[in-house]
Amino acid sequence: MEDHYRTPFSLEDLSSHLHLSPYHISHLFKQITGITLSDYLIQRRVKEACLLLANTTKSIQEIASEVGGLSPSYFCQMFKKTKGVSPEKYRKSIR
Repeated sequence: MEDHYRTPFSLEDLSSHLHLSPYHISHLFKQITGITLSDYLIQRRVKEACLLLANTTKSIQEIASEVGGLSPSYFCQMFKKTKGVSPEKYRKSIR
């Protein structure tokens, strides 16, 4: 997961690669980490986005694409839900 958070995620692809059922992978992941695969991916992508917002001048669209091939609107929703502010406001607050 850590090596592939930047690519679009498919539980079916992961289950095929690991030769396990999607349900089993989801269940094990949550049992071990305490969070769902989806929540982990969101947290990891937002963490990377925070670094990019703080240390680059890349646009929101570029960052959305880089952290998971996301649409800018979905990325902004996900970021605001996680951080409580929009990516733009986050960038302004740390500069």
